[in-house]
Amino acid sequence: MPDKRALAISAAKILVGALTGEWSGVAGATGSIIIEYFAKKLPTESGNSYRKLLSSVEDGLYPLIAAGEVKEQDFDAVVATAGGILADFRPTIAAQIDGHLDAGAIAKDILTEAEPRLKVLGADLSPLCSRIVTAVLDAYLHHPDTVKALEPEFRTAMLDFKAEFAESRDRFKPEVAAALDAWAIRDLVRIPRRDWHDGLAHSSLLDPEYAVVPYVGREELRDGIEAWAVDGRWVSVRLYTGEGGAGKTRLMIEMCERMRRRHGWHAGFLGREAVEAAEGTIRRLLRAHDKQFLVLDYAQVQMPFLR
Repeated sequence: MPDKRALAISAAKILVGALTGEWSGVAGATGSIIIEYFAKKLPTESGNSYRKLLSSVEDGLYPLIAAGEVKEQDFDAVVATAGGILADFRPTIAAQIDGHLDAGAIAKDILTEAEPRLKVLGADLSPLCSRIVTAVLDAYLHHPDTVKALEPEFRTAMLDFKAEFAESRDRFKPEVAAALDAWAIRDLVRIPRRDWHDGLAHSSLLDPEYAVVPYVGREELRDGIEAWAVDGRWVSVRLYTGEGGAGKTRLMIEMCERMRRRHGWHAGFLGREAVEAAEGTIRRLLRAHDKQFLVLDYAQVQMPFLR
C-alpha cells in the first residue's frame, strides 16, 4: 500500500471536493488531480481557506488509515462511497451542522439512510467508510463558515475549468479525461430543488421545487418505484400520468433524492441543455455513469427528444 500520509492527503482533497459540491465521482489519484485543478483556480484568500480545511480533514483521516491495512483498490472504493454520501447529503448536512456539536450524531442520521450503499462495500469495509464520513463531518463542524464560503468559489472555478477542458481535452491523461467527461456532463441532469425565502409569492408554496411541506405518505408507491429501478434490468422506461397538481414532479424529485442517497445512483431530471442537444445525450450519460435514474418532466412537449 502507498505511503499512508499520501493516501490521507489524496482522500482529503476528494472529500473536501464532495463537501463543497464539486464531487467528481472518482476516488484515487484521478479524483485528487481533478480537485487540484479546481483549487488552483481559487482566489488567494479562498485558496488559503481551502488548504486549512484540507489540513483539518487530512488530520482526521490519517489515524484511521494508519490504524489498519487496507488494499489500495479497496481504500479507493471506500473513499468513493464516502465522497458520494457526503455529496448527496449536502443539503441535510448543511441544515444540521449549525445545531449540532456532535459529528457522530449527524453521521448516524445520514449513514442510516445510506445503508444500502454501505452494504455494497461489505462488512469489512463499511465501518471504515462510516468512520471517514464522521471524521470529515467533524472537520466541517470546526470550519462551517469556510465550507459555505468555498461552495460558490469552487463553483466558479469549476465553470472556468469546464470551458478550458472543452478546448484542451487532449492534454489530459486518458483516465483523467474520462473522469472529467463524466463530471462535465453532470449538469445535464439535476434535481430541481430551490431554497424558500421570505418575499416569494404565496403561489410559490405550491411549487414542488421548494418542497415547503415535508413529503408524507405514498410509501408503497415510492418503494415500488425503487424496487423497479434496482431490479437488475439494463434499461427500463416507466410512464407516469396525472392531472396538473397531482404531485408527479414532487414524487420524482423525492425518488431522485432517494436513489442518490440510498444507492449512490446518478439521478435527476434531464435539463434543457440535455433535451436541446438530444442526439447523443443519453449515450454520453450512459458512458459516464452505469447506474442512472433519469426523469423527463412534461414529456408531452418534448417529443423530438423522445423520438
